[in-house]
Amino acid sequence: MSHHNFAFKNLKKSFGLASPTETLSVKFTKRIRMGVPPALREQVWWLTSGAYQKYENAKSLNNDEKSYEQLLQYVKTQGLDNSNLANIPVANDIEKDLHRTFPNNSNFLEEEGINSLRRLLHAYSVRNPEVGYCQSMNFLAALLLLNMEEDRAFWTLAAIIEDLLPSEFYTKNMVGSRAEQRVLLSCLKWKLPRLHAHFVTIGVAPSSDSEDCVPLLEPLTCTWYLCLFLNSLSLESSLRVWDAFLHEGRKVLLRIGLTVLYSAQEALLKCDDLCGVYEVLRNNSCIRANSNGNNATQQVPMITSDNLINMSYDKSWIGSFPHGKIDDLREKHRMKVAEEVKEIEERRRVREEKEAKRKKEKEKEVEEEVEEEVEEEEEADDFVHIEKDMDFVIEETNQRIAALSVVRDPAASTSSSAGKRSSLFMMINTN
Repeated sequence: MSHHNFAFKNLKKSFGLASPTETLSVKFTKRIRMGVPPALREQVWWLTSGAYQKYENAKSLNNDEKSYEQLLQYVKTQGLDNSNLANIPVANDIEKDLHRTFPNNSNFLEEEGINSLRRLLHAYSVRNPEVGYCQSMNFLAALLLLNMEEDRAFWTLAAIIEDLLPSEFYTKNMVGSRAEQRVLLSCLKWKLPRLHAHFVTIGVAPSSDSEDCVPLLEPLTCTWYLCLFLNSLSLESSLRVWDAFLHEGRKVLLRIGLTVLYSAQEALLKCDDLCGVYEVLRNNSCIRANSNGNNATQQVPMITSDNLINMSYDKSWIGSFPHGKIDDLREKHRMKVAEEVKEIEERRRVREEKEAKRKKEKEKEVEEEVEEEVEEEEEADDFVHIEKDMDFVIEETNQRIAALSVVRDPAASTSSSAGKRSSLFMMINTN
């Protein structure tokens, strides 16, 4: 029995579905929002995310997609799963993050869990080299492994990155994820105008979408989006968000982001600066309780995962999200972010060219200095050779004069030879 048929058989029994198309029905969506039972979570995620379709496509002989087993074989053949490959950037990045992933979860304290996570991340980096590996993907993969078999977790990760999220969400420039955060701020102005106006007043958010500045909330909302709220909500709330997200898509993330801000609105309105906003939102006590079950911050009331999901669909405050309007916002912000990235890359290119030019000029200066030193040394050597040649000529001349003196006046040669040589030296030196 195929993965798909096995999964659907279980869903049919539990949810009363007559066919796979009913997974798109209103009835099914309501059931998903109420929370998927842990025993069914693997099958529900497998079907609703579209992962099973990717799995089936990889099995087909009519395309070039590699199966998970083939990708693992390639990883093994290339030696990419070796934990000592620190000289390969992707392998090094993956290795550094393995032991940072849910460090308090027993599944990832043992070698078996770490190896499974390593295999999955390496296999995906081979499948999608444009993305390779991006920090936070380790958390997505880990949550999937906690709820699914390894091969299903792999295909579900592929569905999340390639289908459910905007393109370039986890690429180096992260255009997709940054644009999505700008969409959140645009919707904040639309759905929570009072809070947005306060953020503008204290300088946390730009006054308009066209304003040429980076929203100061991005470092915080970046974590929300890249980890799909895993490191911002309790595990129970995160699973509920993922139940809805894998079924309904990226709009769920937008609803949850607004709901977190809505839940903390009264506390946020009392903040006077960015630090205060960060303090409230980092605590996330509207959703997460601390270890003893009390609120981490008394300013913000804590809500349950049920209330979180219900609030995110409460039309009394959040209303609807027309696809056309959201798509227009997404495209506008995507273009804006792409322009910013292009400008940054251009500035980096110019800076690197200047640095390369300075380096080249410096090297040229060093070469010229070396050449000058060599020339000076050669001139000094020439002068030494000239002195030696002169000494030789003088000595030879003196010998010839002495010989002539002996021939002309043998008696005087002995007594006057020294004087003549001395006179010749003096004459030559004077000249």
